[in-house]
Amino acid sequence: TKDVRPTFSPRKQLNGRISYDIPANVLGGSVSAAVDGYYSSFQYSNIRNFGSQVLPAYTIFNGQLRWEGDNGISLTGTVSNIFDKRYMTTSFDLSTFCGCTEVAYGRPRTWSATLGFKF
Repeated sequence: TKDVRPTFSPRKQLNGRISYDIPANVLGGSVSAAVDGYYSSFQYSNIRNFGSQVLPAYTIFNGQLRWEGDNGISLTGTVSNIFDKRYMTTSFDLSTFCGCTEVAYGRPRTWSATLGFKF
């Protein structure tokens, strides 16, 4: 087993976030913007490290824009996977059953909005 790597164990993972608070009053509140990113190097989804079971490296970026009013109301817009990167999250070797490999992919670009109130 010393010549195989553990499953779902990339050698490198990096993540970071940059945020900025706009130094102005916008519609009676403050605005902040943020971008974050995540990188994962390739990894195997099978303990035997089969070539058909390699999950390639990928990088994902997300963004967020938030307005928070002086009265406690906030509105946040988020975009996940901004560049709509198609990346594998897992795979299953079914070669003995059907001669194929089943692959699951990560979430595509998604948009969301959140309305909040502090009391």
